[in-house]
Amino acid sequence: MTLIATGLTDIGTRRVSNQDAIAWHVCPDGTRALGVVADGMGGYKGGEIASQVAVNVITQVLVPLINQPPVDDAAQVRAIRDAVNEANEQIQALREEDPVLGNMGTTIVLVWI
Repeated sequence: MTLIATGLTDIGTRRVSNQDAIAWHVCPDGTRALGVVADGMGGYKGGEIASQVAVNVITQVLVPLINQPPVDDAAQVRAIRDAVNEANEQIQALREEDPVLGNMGTTIVLVWI
C-alpha cells in the first residue's frame, strides 16, 4: 500500500485570521507518513506564530525518522514526545523574548502512520 497525504485548514466562523499551521510528509517508498496540524490559541496575540513554530519544529525532528525504516513503538513515542517538548521550549523562549507574545500558545494534533 502506498500512502498519499494532503491537508487543508479553515479559518472557521468566529475568527478574523487563520491561526492554523499544517504539514505532512510521506516517506520516499510511500509506506510511512507524518501529519501535523496546530491551531493557535484564539484571542491571544501570536497564536499563528506558536502554531507555525510547533509544526516546523515537529516536522524537522520527525521527518528524518519517517524516512528511515520503521522504529518500535517505544522509540516512536519517545521521538514524538521529544519533538513536542522541543516545540514547546522554542515557543516558550519566544514568549519570554517578547511580552506581547506572553500568552501565545497552540494545540497540536499529530499522526504517524
